[in-house]
Amino acid sequence: MALKEVKQRIKSVKSISQITKAMEVVAATKMRRSQEVALSGRPFALAALEMLYGISFYYAGKKKPKIIRERKSGGKAVLVVVTSDRGMAGAFNANV
Repeated sequence: MALKEVKQRIKSVKSISQITKAMEVVAATKMRRSQEVALSGRPFALAALEMLYGISFYYAGKKKPKIIRERKSGGKAVLVVVTSDRGMAGAFNANV
């Protein structure tokens, strides 16, 4: 290899290294942001689980309504949709 080719190769490797580092920084930032979003939703998930636990505890030993009875596998599923009744929550309710 000629000296010119070696210098060109070194230059291209450095350039690729810089691009790779920049991509790693962007990926780390996106990952951190995603983790923050996931962790910020945890209190709401725990509150929802607590609410469902309270409902099942209330009906322990009593005849349960159809909506919370256990079903055989393969049956239809029931979804409980929780939306907001506060103002300015249109996007949230639409996305739910």
